[in-house]
Amino acid sequence: MAIKLPFVIEVPKRHQACMLGVEPFVPGMNYCSILIKNEETSDFERLDYCLKCWEKEGKIPDGNVSYWKSKVPQEKMKENAFTGTHEEKALELFKQAMLENSDDDAFILALWLVRKKKLILRHCFHDQSGQEIYLYEDPATEETFSVRKIALSNEKVLELQARLAKSLR
Repeated sequence: MAIKLPFVIEVPKRHQACMLGVEPFVPGMNYCSILIKNEETSDFERLDYCLKCWEKEGKIPDGNVSYWKSKVPQEKMKENAFTGTHEEKALELFKQAMLENSDDDAFILALWLVRKKKLILRHCFHDQSGQEIYLYEDPATEETFSVRKIALSNEKVLELQARLAKSLR
C-alpha cells in the first residue's frame, strides 16, 4: 500500500535539543527523528530524540510518516579542492534544479550526489498517481528535498550527462 502524500514535502529542520530529555544536540551525536502529519493543519511535524531517550521510550507513533537515525554533522573540514569544488557545484546545481522544478536535472544530480555521499536517501513515497518520490537530506545542512523518480531514455540520459558535465567544468 502506497502512502499518499503531496509532492511538495516540507520537512522541518532538526531541533536543537531532544524532545524528551532536552539534551542539546552536539556535533557527532547520534539521534533519531520521526516525521508525523498534523491532522489539523496537514503540515509535517518532526520529533527528534537523543539515543538515550529513544531507547527508553522506544515508541513510534501510529501516525508516523517516516523515521530515521542520523548524526549531527561535524564542523565542516577542508576537503581536497578538486573534488570539493565539483561536488559543491553539483549540489548547487541540484538546489537550483529543485527551485526551477527541473525534475530531470534534479533526479540525475540526486543520484550522483547520493553516490558521492553528499545527499542521503531518507525515504521513498508514492503520490496519489503512484509516482515514486524520493526524500533526500543534505547531511551538512539537514535540508530535505523531495525528488520525483524519472524514467529517462538512453538518449535523454546522455544529453543530460553532457549538459551537466559542461555545467560542472
